[in-house]
Amino acid sequence: MQNIKPPKVSVCIVTYNQEQYIRQCLQSVVDQEVDFEVEIIVSDDCSTDSTPQIIQEFAEKYKNIIPALRQENVGAFRNFVETHNMATGEYVCHLDGDDYWLQGKIRAQTRYLDNNINCNICYTRGYIKNSITGDMKEDLFIYKNKFIFTRSDILRNISIGLHSSKMYRRHCRDYSYPPIEITDFFEDVEQVKKGTANYIGEEIYTVYLSGNGISGNEKVTSSVRQSLLYFLNKYPEEKININISALMILLQNIKRKRNPLKFLHLFFKSFHFKTLFKFPIHYIEVKNHSSPFKKCQTLYYSSKKICSKN
Repeated sequence: MQNIKPPKVSVCIVTYNQEQYIRQCLQSVVDQEVDFEVEIIVSDDCSTDSTPQIIQEFAEKYKNIIPALRQENVGAFRNFVETHNMATGEYVCHLDGDDYWLQGKIRAQTRYLDNNINCNICYTRGYIKNSITGDMKEDLFIYKNKFIFTRSDILRNISIGLHSSKMYRRHCRDYSYPPIEITDFFEDVEQVKKGTANYIGEEIYTVYLSGNGISGNEKVTSSVRQSLLYFLNKYPEEKININISALMILLQNIKRKRNPLKFLHLFFKSFHFKTLFKFPIHYIEVKNHSSPFKKCQTLYYSSKKICSKN
């Protein structure tokens, strides 16, 4: 009997009605040059366009592609969770069906996790591509001289990287989901454990498509608020960092003339007097990176899919 070598890396691709983009997405993955086994799980959530046919076409050509073509629409969150549950690799990557990778991405991240045992999540730099104009600009996530993030950092900053640039250790995905809408922010907080989430360096390996398929900023902020409330109960030692996040998003909502009451409630519920001293330091740190309100805005970049419904 032939021994089938288990994959070193699982790539989880989720898609819905993305016939314009899925071909480039898949091609960017199968073109990755590696010297280990990679499985590619592609889950289509009952698309009504030609996305399933394109996936099947690739699956017939590339034997390491595992198509999961749903016969009924289950929604983006369930599709995401069940796709990642199928992964069998030591390391797992996520990729949205309208994003794509540049050459060397899988190899670089795999080498990084192999050599950094305390790192449970790693990100790459990325380009943000405008879906209308095609213009690309570098992401906003890197702080000056900061490439390593703990759970406290993630709770304080909300977004630390593009979801489609992420690779994580599969054994770190051993938690349950509360009955709330989930974004990748929730995933990062849980998966980082007592380790770190790191950028592997300055080189850019991911292209993220903006302005496409986003369900709306209100839904994203609602999901983040629910997650922060959940973590306030689960990780009470992180109260200060949750309070800082609540205040930052509260200021953003006031600036944008959105209803601030829900985050005002979260701010008072999580209030800690040390926030009065630590928030100005955090504010200056973010301002040195970009404007603080632009930094808050980046949470929409990385949360475009998981909290949306098809």
